[in-house]
Amino acid sequence: MMNMPPIRYALSKDGATLAYTDAGSGHAFVHMPYPMNHLQLQWKSEDFGRFYEALASRHRLINYDGRGQGLSDRDLEEWSPEALLGDLEAIIDKTGVDRFVLYAGFSPVLALVYAAKHPEKVSHLILWSPSQREGGSKENPLELGTVHTLLSQVSWELYTDTLAFWLGYDSGEDGDEMRRFLEEGVDPEAYNQIMKHGNAYDFAPLIGQIQCPALVIQPRQARMVDAGGARRLVAALPNAEFAMLEGMRGLPTRELLQPTLDAIDQFVGASVRGEPADPGLGSGIHTILFTDVEASTDLVDRFGDVRAREAIRRHEELTGAAISEHSGTAIKSMGDGVMASFDSTVNALDAAIQMQRAIRDEFAGSEIPIRIRIGLNAGEPIVEDDDLHGTAVIQAARVMSVADGGEIMVTNVVRELVKGRDFLFHDRGVAPLKGFDEPVRLFEVRWQDDEETAVT
Repeated sequence: MMNMPPIRYALSKDGATLAYTDAGSGHAFVHMPYPMNHLQLQWKSEDFGRFYEALASRHRLINYDGRGQGLSDRDLEEWSPEALLGDLEAIIDKTGVDRFVLYAGFSPVLALVYAAKHPEKVSHLILWSPSQREGGSKENPLELGTVHTLLSQVSWELYTDTLAFWLGYDSGEDGDEMRRFLEEGVDPEAYNQIMKHGNAYDFAPLIGQIQCPALVIQPRQARMVDAGGARRLVAALPNAEFAMLEGMRGLPTRELLQPTLDAIDQFVGASVRGEPADPGLGSGIHTILFTDVEASTDLVDRFGDVRAREAIRRHEELTGAAISEHSGTAIKSMGDGVMASFDSTVNALDAAIQMQRAIRDEFAGSEIPIRIRIGLNAGEPIVEDDDLHGTAVIQAARVMSVADGGEIMVTNVVRELVKGRDFLFHDRGVAPLKGFDEPVRLFEVRWQDDEETAVT
């Protein structure tokens, strides 16, 4: 198993300190805490640790302890739904993720609310066993009912023993480890506040607004599962699918580990996992995009190898996410830039604009001023060994080289291919390109939010 990542802290708006870990790379996967959560015990356990390790090998995995849990602040008075949702927002702000897969287990109401209110942030929504036996009604399949609350108030030890049994951890070392995790993850008073307020939102009016793909996963033989409630939730979501797995554990561990990972992999797809997508580099028109970090050598001289590399790595994550999210294929990396291909010129321009805005927002006010230049051209390149060659490719690289940091420069053929679409262009006139006899007319794509005029 991988070593536990370092514990870091974020600060909520009301001053609560929130423990989190940040491991792996690629498209972000934000794992919301269970009602009982303890990062250190989870990462070091056989069950949770393997699950987290597998996710971190596929994504940039961000886990956190909510207020009252694990290594976060325990002595708090504010438990409103807004405060609990604010914990998630504080972690997102602290880690700087722009778009991510959002995962929630057992108590998904806050995840549903966040996905509805922030469609620009949530690329995929995954809900593990969201509807529990004894609580869910037809009107609210996520309601947990009274047994949990009453039993936890009568005897915390009895409740954690019972909950471990409900989760499929009957006896032996497995059961002892689970009971320890449940007991140390949260105090009974905090647990009841989390259960009460974490499900207090009336999510029904918002559920139709959740347009991102959603996956609901349920273990079929688990003692706490209400499959009917889960099906009603899937039916209510506009773009959801259902995965019923064979197993009795109430957590994605042991016999459910690989089936859960397989379901997640199939759902989010290779592009989000950061794996090379099927290039599909057949013959025909390709829109080719090149990026380059402006003055990257100077950045190394000024800030040193380590700090400059950290900034450039973050730039790579942002540009890679834009390529994936707009169905592009990253052909190759060139250290401080990338070459990508798109079947759709509209997608290529949308990706370029997303890159510039993401870089601007990420490095605004940063001591290390990362700026990128982008060039695009379209044509029929030569396809060979999952790579592209020929005049169309060379011209795209040359177009990029005449752009300044923060600019997107395109050839006239790119402009013509998106005529009638909502893009703004500024005619930059003709320019000589190295290796080409005739000068080429270039257009700058206006991508700043406040740019309202253009020569098209």
